[in-house]
Amino acid sequence: MKFNMRKVIVFAGFLFLPLGCNFTIKGQKVYAQASAKEYATSLENGYNLGNTFESGMEDTVLKDEAAVRQMLTNIKSQGFTSLRIPITWTGHFNTETYVIEPDYIEQIGLVVRLAVEEGFPVVITMYNDSFEWICDTSDFDATLARFQGVWLQIGTYFKDYSDLVSFEAVNTPYFKDKTQKQQLKLLKKLNKGFVTTIRSIGGGNTGRVLFVPTLNSMITEEACKSMAALIKDMQDPLVAVSVEYYGPWNFSVNAANELKWNKAILESVKDTFELLEKYFTQKDTAVIMSEFGLYGYGQGKDGVNHGQVLKYFENVTYLANKNQVPMFLWDTGNLYNWVTNTWKDADFEQLLKQARTGRSAYCTEDSIYCALDKEQSDVEIKMALHGFSVTSLVVEGRELVYDTDYLVNGNVLTIRGSLLSSFLIKGEGQVGSIQVNYSEGCPWTLKVYGYGQPLLDSAASTEEGMSIKTAFAGNRLATMESVYDGGAAAGPLAWTTYQEYGYSFYADYENSTIKLTKEFLNSLEEGKVVTLVFHFESGLTYHYTMKKEAGVVKEANYSEQSTSITGLEGDAANGTDEAGQQNAVEQEAVQTEADDTKVQNVFKQGVSSAKGTMSIDMRMILTIIMFVTAVGTIYLWFHYRKKRKEEKNIYFVEDD
Repeated sequence: MKFNMRKVIVFAGFLFLPLGCNFTIKGQKVYAQASAKEYATSLENGYNLGNTFESGMEDTVLKDEAAVRQMLTNIKSQGFTSLRIPITWTGHFNTETYVIEPDYIEQIGLVVRLAVEEGFPVVITMYNDSFEWICDTSDFDATLARFQGVWLQIGTYFKDYSDLVSFEAVNTPYFKDKTQKQQLKLLKKLNKGFVTTIRSIGGGNTGRVLFVPTLNSMITEEACKSMAALIKDMQDPLVAVSVEYYGPWNFSVNAANELKWNKAILESVKDTFELLEKYFTQKDTAVIMSEFGLYGYGQGKDGVNHGQVLKYFENVTYLANKNQVPMFLWDTGNLYNWVTNTWKDADFEQLLKQARTGRSAYCTEDSIYCALDKEQSDVEIKMALHGFSVTSLVVEGRELVYDTDYLVNGNVLTIRGSLLSSFLIKGEGQVGSIQVNYSEGCPWTLKVYGYGQPLLDSAASTEEGMSIKTAFAGNRLATMESVYDGGAAAGPLAWTTYQEYGYSFYADYENSTIKLTKEFLNSLEEGKVVTLVFHFESGLTYHYTMKKEAGVVKEANYSEQSTSITGLEGDAANGTDEAGQQNAVEQEAVQTEADDTKVQNVFKQGVSSAKGTMSIDMRMILTIIMFVTAVGTIYLWFHYRKKRKEEKNIYFVEDD
């Protein structure tokens, strides 16, 4: 069909829209914002209802007015002052006339209406539509017509809503098979089409704030420069910019051995906010972070070291407030459960709330590891004080004695070996915690671990991956290195030997296993020996060799035996004590931290592997249990993160 004929059909469909769907809700007073900047300022502490309209909740709890009201009450009680509702419209509108299913938009309308009644500013956006169909460049005119047609439906439905409601054109837009330069041109057309369509509807949409995203919602020089030119060209004071931020990629997903919050990562974050200032805030253009977070943290607290997570959020929130950039926390229920009104991580909850009004001091580490077979010596830990001071240290309600239990010298906290020894009578694992209190801000928790040598069993792969039975002996897994004989990287990340936590591997402490994913195993070459080096937070490393033959991966020295490991009888064949390596510490800078010495690793040749001792039946049972107990939110998160990876790769296609 030719484009002109398509426009005629679409226009005709819109003429009959009022007959098919009585979308407009009357009776809500419409206000006119003075500027997009004024509206953005009112957003303050935003929260994303992540995946609520993709998870089946739209057919259950979100249909119940009482449940929605309780949800909004809970969210407000946590100090959130605005909402972003990511909505995937794909599958809920007619692909020819673009008429949206009445029931679907009514459900969304209910949530928005009640949120407005609660006083929440609300941002409505297109979500997964970006990679479902908007990215299709085979017929961009058709894509643009559909995009404008769907937004005409949305804008018509909400045209008489209060101006507390704003629209964001689309989440993370990109375009397949195009260079970056070409994508930027197409995005300008898409964003212009969005603004033109909404303004043409009239009603409250003439005074409504509209957000236009950068390419892939990323914060890069090219993306920001292109967006600044578009904002200048449109000359609409009610148009603002939206971006997203999940930190430097390697740190965010625990890859390439970038495990610590350090000077390089801090400078990267600062550069990000400087770009926003250069192209937007200093030009009086409103900009928001419609999503912010940390990818590895979305999978649980183990993807990125917990202390490093807290330092990231403390610094990013501080810089956002300093630069007057409102942010919407991305959450699919992994951080805050708005049904039960509880947080899964009390430390994170406390820090995030404190960051809205001021800074917090913290230690460069959140864990102290004590080898059970050695005499405990004093441990020095550096702190980022941010102008504050240590007031006390507390263990189980008991205030510790200065000099006897600890010392403070400038930004260095010393924990006495005698205090640490008193914890170790409990054996392996976390044996205690020390609360460090400061003159202002949140306290910091130091977890104390007793550890021995880890022991890994032999294993073979299944279709779902590979589960290595592991006696962690009080250790926690930090990262995994993977290499072929000769030194080439083995795994999905071919440019680094350090693979990505969660995507290639992860630790399952509850079931005492290290899991290698099917994505990692599928990437391995047939017939080649692969050496894995598991790096533990205690400083220990463990070498493990494996080989893929006929599509099955086995521990290289695999042998069938009838019993499985039960603790730490005997020595781990390949356990290597590297506790003497230089600790990665961060130096205090002006109101922040400085560098962090990376732990260096040299692969050792000819390392033998631990002998196998677990039966096939037990491995199969464990694999089935792990598969059955996997929850839907983890599946959704991996799907979303994989999509973001693909978008990231597409974004950086070289220009012609």
